Amino acid sequence: MSAKGCRPTHCRVTPLQPFSPVIGMADFRLEKLEVCNFKSYRGKHTVEGFADFTAIVGPNGSGKSNLLDAFAFVLVAARKASEIRGVNLASLVNSEVSLEGDDDTECYVEMTVSVPD
Repeated sequence: MSAKGCRPTHCRVTPLQPFSPVIGMADFRLEKLEVCNFKSYRGKHTVEGFADFTAIVGPNGSGKSNLLDAFAFVLVAARKASEIRGVNLASLVNSEVSLEGDDDTECYVEMTVSVPD
């Protein structure tokens, strides 16, 4: 799912292909997660280098829970913002970007995975 042209009062959402239930959690490896203007992440941020065991650590207010919300946004193809701790879909857009009111503002979460043969 991606939201484009979001303001606090309205949000246009384009649903993408939902996560396939055929591919189970153990059947893929997370390679990269990219967030752009999603919740507390202003601008584009890329997290990569995931190992077999990865811990997300940091001080209070550093975005750990919002990073997990980004995973949920992609993996469960959330149709309601309340499913990932949001009031509405517009609330998922970074608040500083939302206030600027630019219709060309992008808000997305992109996950790159590898699937074994």
